[in-house]
Amino acid sequence: MNKTAVRIVLLAIVLLVITCSSALSPICESGDYTCSRVYPNGDFTDCSTFPDSVACKKCQAECERQSALDAVTEIVYVVTGGLAILLLSVHGFRFFMSDAEGREDAKRGATYVVLGMVVVLVAVNFTSYMIGDLFGSLTEPSCAEGQQRLCPQQDGVCEGSMETCTNQLFWPGCNETTYLAHNSSYNLTESNCSDTLDNDCDGLTDLNDPDCPTLPPTCERQGGRWCSAGQPFCPGKIIRASDFQEIQHLGKICCNETCTEGYIPP
Repeated sequence: MNKTAVRIVLLAIVLLVITCSSALSPICESGDYTCSRVYPNGDFTDCSTFPDSVACKKCQAECERQSALDAVTEIVYVVTGGLAILLLSVHGFRFFMSDAEGREDAKRGATYVVLGMVVVLVAVNFTSYMIGDLFGSLTEPSCAEGQQRLCPQQDGVCEGSMETCTNQLFWPGCNETTYLAHNSSYNLTESNCSDTLDNDCDGLTDLNDPDCPTLPPTCERQGGRWCSAGQPFCPGKIIRASDFQEIQHLGKICCNETCTEGYIPP
């Protein structure tokens, strides 16, 4: 066996070793979640010994993510390595069975296979690293179970509403259910326009909120009036189209051409 043939065989063995070893590089061992990466306690520690539940969950999430990612990359490595070994074997056979020109073709073919294998290994490792970094950031817990923080909406009946960290250690966000659980007067859009509450938490109350229904122009001809506290009567603004009656909590009407805030019926 000449030197070229020996080199081809040795390359095949090296590629096989690289393929197998590259597929076995988890950052932690599944089952006991032993991390091979430094975590918040500053050491390579079994997840079960972490005093902090957030740190422990980080280890678990990373192990589970790495396990799934390793399974995919291992398949790619094995398939690519197997294909490379097969092609190198074919070119090696051609090298032994061909004349001088055929041997040169076989050497070129083997070179291309090796170069292709290197490119694939580099690409797969880089992709695996980037995907791992992305999913690691997506799965990293951001809170401790039971931890609370204020919801984004804090106006009106939403004041004091809180969201609670889930047992998966993620903030769930605040929605209609959250705000209703905090205060049963919550409306997704203002629909109760006479309770003096900012029901949809937008900073606008009752008729000041554009979500409240406006009255048709015909109401203006019913003779009702609207006035502000201490100001002359202002015609044409009726507070409620359904019965044209005064909303008492807005104030009582005076008899001297000025009044507190309220509706003056016909």
